Amino acid sequence: MLSSDISCLKSIRDSVEDPHNLLRSSWNFKNDSDGFICSFTGVERWHPNENRVLSLTLPKMELKCQCPRRIGNCTSLTGLDLSGNEFHGPKRIPLVTRLHISFNNFSGEIPSSTADCSLLNVLNLDHNRLIIIFHKKLVGSVGSKTFSVSHNLLSGPVPIFANATVSADAYANNNGLCGGPMKRCPESPRKFNWRFDYSFKGEGKKKVLNWPLRMKITTSIAKGLAWLHYCSSFCVAHLKISSKCVLFNKKFEPKLSNFGMSTFINSNEGELKQGFLNGC
Repeated sequence: MLSSDISCLKSIRDSVEDPHNLLRSSWNFKNDSDGFICSFTGVERWHPNENRVLSLTLPKMELKCQCPRRIGNCTSLTGLDLSGNEFHGPKRIPLVTRLHISFNNFSGEIPSSTADCSLLNVLNLDHNRLIIIFHKKLVGSVGSKTFSVSHNLLSGPVPIFANATVSADAYANNNGLCGGPMKRCPESPRKFNWRFDYSFKGEGKKKVLNWPLRMKITTSIAKGLAWLHYCSSFCVAHLKISSKCVLFNKKFEPKLSNFGMSTFINSNEGELKQGFLNGC
């Protein structure tokens, strides 16, 4: 019977597309002696005479697949580097101290499991297609010496790390981020009570939205959806539009929110690709 770490490695090899045969040529499981994984490309062991995996370093190999679900079976793993490949998904990231998944196709929400990595020293998630705001649990949980989420589609307040200073460069090219070293976050629209002061039917003492303003709001929402579908770098289908997803500023300019169920549209293949939240 295979140990959990060997089973983990085997599942990775069998699940990825490996165009240059880099894993299949060296990850040979016919040998079952102690320490036989020493010759495996990208695999570092805890000890020469055992098959416990300390770290996986597989950058720039053009590997492609949804991040293997059984990667969590590598129970002794402390470092994971999948940067520069074509991985997508997953819901769960193993608990490690060094995590590099930059330059891939990861999309959707930053996994909640990342917020549990209290011992993270390195967290590099840049150059992906992450679109959802940070988990509140992430705030103060990472003592990262290296941290980057630049070049994504993130929005909302940035996390506050208790034991690290993060520069604005770590958040670059995420137009929806605020707080920390970024621009100041605006006050919540709820503080102005617009939601309660206006209505479409003139209920009670609420003001009635006039028709020109209704048309302005409706047209702006339609333009926003059209931009998401056809004009952005990544075509996005929201999938859960309702009045609760629309926020306003002082000029009644609508802002779309609640992208938790959204998907990416592959315009070339005519298919939807879901992100972290529903991709696994």
